Amino acid sequence: MESLAQESVFSAVIRRSRFIAWARGVGDGAAVEEALSAARRRWPGADHYPYAWRLEPASDLRASDDGEPRGTAGLPILNALRRADLCFTLVVVVRYFGGVRLGVEGLKDAYRAAAEGALGAAARAPVVLARTVAAEVAYGEWGRLRHCLDQAGIAYTPAFTQAVHAEMVVPEAAWQSLQRHLEAIGADVRSVSEVGWRRMPVSPVL
Repeated sequence: MESLAQESVFSAVIRRSRFIAWARGVGDGAAVEEALSAARRRWPGADHYPYAWRLEPASDLRASDDGEPRGTAGLPILNALRRADLCFTLVVVVRYFGGVRLGVEGLKDAYRAAAEGALGAAARAPVVLARTVAAEVAYGEWGRLRHCLDQAGIAYTPAFTQAVHAEMVVPEAAWQSLQRHLEAIGADVRSVSEVGWRRMPVSPVL
């Protein structure tokens, strides 16, 4: 399963209308909403902002025509995402109307081509099942835990108070081994998020 490693922008003028496709990776629904708002700020005054996003492959996806005739914009964008076999990805295609009507098939072709242009130019990144873990360890055990996390390539953010509070993003494949290590050093695991898909490099199992 893959998403995008970086954002991509593709622009084309088709019969005097300007189409700008913006593709980027998104981790969840909140990130989708933030990106949709950002698209309107980045390209203000456009006539339409159709989009499609796909998180998990089969069930978590959506498309919008944003005022274009039904089925002429959002669905072609979503189909481009499906053909590219990308998840946790959003594509917004901004249209500045140039005064010439394209017709139903012309709109479908234009939105599809714009979306494919942005997706085809973007580098990809693997998507790994992961969870966020917050734990506290004594100062004397922090070195052992830090070494373990560094060896496994697990991202963490420490905070130093009376003990060391560490928040970690743990690939699901490494969670059981890390859990045993936390128990062995007497770590106090304060919270564990629901397992969710994250865009991150694949880390080796501990």
